[in-house]
Amino acid sequence: MSGVSQRGLFDPSPPGRVMAAAAAADRADREAAGWASEALEHLRRYAEGVGRPFLVEEASRSFRPAPDGRAWGAVAQAAARDGWLTAAGFGKAHDGSPKTLWQWAARRLAHIDGRSKKGRT
Repeated sequence: MSGVSQRGLFDPSPPGRVMAAAAAADRADREAAGWASEALEHLRRYAEGVGRPFLVEEASRSFRPAPDGRAWGAVAQAAARDGWLTAAGFGKAHDGSPKTLWQWAARRLAHIDGRSKKGRT
């Protein structure tokens, strides 16, 4: 990830965390080709099937490890930008730190794709 300063990578502010997650995802793809896109698909399947708000670390347990755990942050942010995950509050991670709870955003997807419950069979 060119143009990222060391200060930006270690900045605890939200933009700093986003930059660190993106750099971690880039590293994951360099060390394990295709990791980020495969992780995104895994997260999509997990979110659609779990039926409740969840922490990304829960989904990550059933997928191959990332070279840097922060890469999952970039994956979750990509899913939110794509509109199929939405924040549902906060929960505690395994280490007690607060993390975003995510949920499947099927209603948003139906609207984006032009589908409705009436048109489904």
